[in-house]
Amino acid sequence: MSTVPILYKRLFLTLLGVVLVFSLQAQRVEIEEIYFEDAKIHIIYELLDSKEDRPYQLKLYSSKDKFISPLTAVSGDVGVEIYPGNGKVIIWDPFEEYGQDFSEEINLEIRGRVYVPFVKLDDFNYESLKRGKSYEITWTGGASSNILNIAIYKGDNKVSVFQNIANVGQYTLDIPKKIEVGKNYRLRISDNKNKDDVVYSKEFAIKRKIPLALQIAPVAVIGAGVYFLLPYLQSEEESGFEDPENPTTITN
Repeated sequence: MSTVPILYKRLFLTLLGVVLVFSLQAQRVEIEEIYFEDAKIHIIYELLDSKEDRPYQLKLYSSKDKFISPLTAVSGDVGVEIYPGNGKVIIWDPFEEYGQDFSEEINLEIRGRVYVPFVKLDDFNYESLKRGKSYEITWTGGASSNILNIAIYKGDNKVSVFQNIANVGQYTLDIPKKIEVGKNYRLRISDNKNKDDVVYSKEFAIKRKIPLALQIAPVAVIGAGVYFLLPYLQSEEESGFEDPENPTTITN
């Protein structure tokens, strides 16, 4: 058993060895290092497979609930579409997961399987989506009984979700007007009953519906009009010429 001190609290960590075996070829996870940093557990591992382009779905479990539900306060090389290689890292925050007073002996286990998407997005090749606009997205696969959730993520953070969508192969996605402009967004399509059925789109950017430059331009044009009008009025006043529609009345 490896012991890992967490600040002034005690958390005893045991990592169970995991061997993933599929067909006649051996695929496995080898733990290279475990350490504590910034109040989080870092698990460095290598995912070995003779096929480097074969994706996996990896999850981290704990003995606190007898390895029933995957841990959620995780980041790094965990989740879906994890490809073989070394230097992989899973970062787990036990205090976010179980509260600031958490301090007990616990075992962790990595479980994995070959990742097979339950649905496949069709031609989702957008480099960017605009706020306030609608986009038709289509997909194939899954059962007609599947009820889907489609969420917009920025990195690992969920920013918007569209729930209880029938698996009819298409959906009109309305991009919220108040979503933050930026990069590193992606769609997450999941089955609302099976947590293992998850698909991500490629990353895209969120942009304004009307570019900021165009929003500012009318103000600049009005300002320019006033600027050019003022000298014109000034020169007219200084010239001494009368306005024929408003003649000056001279009184003695």
